[in-house]
Amino acid sequence: MSPGPNVDIVANAHDLPFKNEYFDVVISSSCFEHDDMFWVSFIEMCRVVKQGGYLYVQAPSNGPYHGWPGDNWRFYIDSWLALERWANKEGYEIELVERYIDETTPAPDYEGYRIWNDSIGIFRKKESIKCNLNLKSIETGHLNSKYRGIDFYKSPFDYFIYQMIINEIKPDLILEIGTFKGASALYFADLFDIIGKGEVHTINIVDQVEFDIVNNHNRIKLFLSGFEGYDTNNLKNFNTILIIDDGSHKSEDVINAFNKFKDFVGVNSYYIIEDGVLSELGYDEDYNGGPLKVIDQILKENNNYIIDHKWCDFYGKNTTFNPNGYLKRIS
Repeated sequence: MSPGPNVDIVANAHDLPFKNEYFDVVISSSCFEHDDMFWVSFIEMCRVVKQGGYLYVQAPSNGPYHGWPGDNWRFYIDSWLALERWANKEGYEIELVERYIDETTPAPDYEGYRIWNDSIGIFRKKESIKCNLNLKSIETGHLNSKYRGIDFYKSPFDYFIYQMIINEIKPDLILEIGTFKGASALYFADLFDIIGKGEVHTINIVDQVEFDIVNNHNRIKLFLSGFEGYDTNNLKNFNTILIIDDGSHKSEDVINAFNKFKDFVGVNSYYIIEDGVLSELGYDEDYNGGPLKVIDQILKENNNYIIDHKWCDFYGKNTTFNPNGYLKRIS
């Protein structure tokens, strides 16, 4: 409340100036009776204590008025049960591990004959086992993903789906727009090794591939012409072609690439437009609307393609980085 010896911070207990899960132990001693909203302070204590950490609260169960500055409450052992329920209602997994009334500690001499019968509640913040999954956490994870030691930048939902699609349609060729470090091209080529057939044409503008296992793989061919400069004559000798657009993601490039390559996709194969999730992540402006902006246009102009919800909704409605992006050619 005010500066003094051993006071590090003067602040309002209803809005503690500390980040979440900062302290191992949080203690409140002879304060709650003076706090006009002790339940708010308790929730702040729950917020700043670490998982597995402890809260210790002590306040009188009786005794005369002592207004420093006000004297508002008294606490019995059931009070701590009520606070446990309150914390859980507010979303904190707090358990009451001990509660008791201390009837043995005398008041100090300067207070005279006073029996405070301090009530004590000791709480522990459980180590959460709840899944805390959200789009931002998946984005962070996918930016740290690697395949065989190479930066991958693929959502785990989608690269697992890819191996099912590849096994199902067994393409002769995967045309990949956007190579980056070559991890996804290597992943596709390794899958082709397993099924015993297939080739990968991966298109980029600059050569960012630094790994021999990509450069020397007999199933991978790297093209540095951009999708605009890629010669479609390279596609003539393949029967079943799967196309994956992981290029710039700008709406104008997505539609131009689709219009160039759409007729080379075989019936029952796929043209997969990646990273429509950019819209959900708030990056529309950076990509001129991104892939989602043009998928509706593509479907209106091409009645031989449909969204295959089997894959888009495999883990739940559009639980993919490619929402509505699994386009299947049906005729």
